[in-house]
Amino acid sequence: MEIRHSTAQDFRQILRIYEHARGFMAAHGNPNQWGPTNWPPETLIRSDIAAGNSYVCVCDGRVVGTFFFQQGADIEPAYRKIEDGAWRDASPYGVIHRLAGDGSVKGIGAFCIDWAFEQCPHLRVDTHGDNRVLQNLLEKCGFRHCGTIHVAQDRYPRLAYEKTARAVGVQRLTDNIFYYPHQPESDRPMLAYLQGDRFSLAIDAGYSAKHVDGFYAALAAEGLPRPDLTAITHWHYDHTFGMHQINGVSIALDRTNAFLKAQQAKAADRGYIDRLKAEDRCFAKEYYGEQMLSIVLADLEFHDRLTLRLGGLTAELFHTESPHPEDCACVYAPEAKTLFLGDSTSEDFFNGGYLDRAKLASLIRTIEQIDCQTCVLSHAEPLEKAELLEYMRQALTD
Repeated sequence: MEIRHSTAQDFRQILRIYEHARGFMAAHGNPNQWGPTNWPPETLIRSDIAAGNSYVCVCDGRVVGTFFFQQGADIEPAYRKIEDGAWRDASPYGVIHRLAGDGSVKGIGAFCIDWAFEQCPHLRVDTHGDNRVLQNLLEKCGFRHCGTIHVAQDRYPRLAYEKTARAVGVQRLTDNIFYYPHQPESDRPMLAYLQGDRFSLAIDAGYSAKHVDGFYAALAAEGLPRPDLTAITHWHYDHTFGMHQINGVSIALDRTNAFLKAQQAKAADRGYIDRLKAEDRCFAKEYYGEQMLSIVLADLEFHDRLTLRLGGLTAELFHTESPHPEDCACVYAPEAKTLFLGDSTSEDFFNGGYLDRAKLASLIRTIEQIDCQTCVLSHAEPLEKAELLEYMRQALTD
């Protein structure tokens, strides 16, 4: 797919795309955002094209998506007043409006948003409260909900979202637990840091050397030393391919090391990194310009359970059945009532996205039996235990 400016010749196709989008919205619980006013009007579309702010997404020579994009300082009057929150970044920004696809190609929305972020690494977007599809997409693309704004065309408030490339910093979860947030634009997972009186423990070894370096720089900015130990939740490359760059001793399940040994054998073929880039656009971003992979095994192995006494804080590592990786290791900090689950709740993306409901049910029972208040997943913000269990039970019935 590619993005280009819209032309007058695209006008009729753009109208058809918006007609399809209004029907899609109505069918997915959002009839009021564009339906009652037949939004957007033809005059606005023509004006966007003439001003050079209308863009189309083209796939195999066909226009399959469209959106408005503009960047500058204070360019959207509706964003000057925000309620129930605040914008995170006051710098000039890009704004995306009227994003829609014709339904023929998957991933149009994410592709257009990624393109816009490449043009301007500070974006703002708003959407209707009933537009759950776009809300989910924005969150997956790394946007954060900042508050509520109001628009001139109707009486419905809009949810305001923002994404900025400002340096990512560590966030405090408890007095002695911190986390380096997940970065959806590159699919970098969350990395955690447990600070004991004697030892410090990181959870997961990162996507790449760059990921690890960013994590350590963020720790240093908070006056936190590099971790003495690093525990691995599973073998997948976004969690382990930075292990050669870590400080201290790494710890993983024996079966995780077995998977990594197989990856080492594959990486001996110089073409393997190119195949991963071709299969995964996030991997291609993370390893842009790189020609080799450095894959190492964990220094210490355990088979089922391992307890680390960090000094005033305990980390209980244990293997659990999971629908995502076969080698899932969770980390439980009982004093903080916090459970780190890695990617254990997700589908098996290495098996066509298959969700083994029996394994998911087993994982639900495991979590129910643990005395935790907070659950931390690798590609989401920390959740309350009850909130996560509700989501997982719903997934069983979907």
